[in-house]
Amino acid sequence: MRQAEQGWGAKVIERLSQDLRTAFPEMKGFSQRNLKYMRAFAEAWPDGQFVQEVLAQLPWYHQLALLGKLPGPETRKWYAAKAIEHNWSRTQDNPTIGMVSCRAKNKVVAEYALRDVNKPLGVSEYQLVESLPAELQSSLPSIEQIERELSGSEEDGGTEE
Repeated sequence: MRQAEQGWGAKVIERLSQDLRTAFPEMKGFSQRNLKYMRAFAEAWPDGQFVQEVLAQLPWYHQLALLGKLPGPETRKWYAAKAIEHNWSRTQDNPTIGMVSCRAKNKVVAEYALRDVNKPLGVSEYQLVESLPAELQSSLPSIEQIERELSGSEEDGGTEE
């Protein structure tokens, strides 16, 4: 209502966002961006039955992709139905397996660093320089140069060539 009376330039969405966060401090999702997405969603999907039967099966991220990337309601409906039919939704993803690549294997360090991780995880060491073609080895910085740069050390006053 404020928007119709005052127009977009009156920061109506900004104020609404602040008012909602104040009124419902335990709830999340009332950012200005999300409110604009909600408005676009309501305009794009006026059919409540379609929203409840079809779109409710897709995650919010997927619904935003349909809104942002497809030109019209019929195309969006078709893609939404196909996403459900073919399990193109993130809700069907299997759990991921993490991987940590280390310069050298050290079981004690790895166990300490990952002590609170309770998902499947692989730890491996890598040897990047030995697997690179000779012409690329000379064009990349050494591990020591990378470590110096990351630590902010300027011992040599510049880069080695």
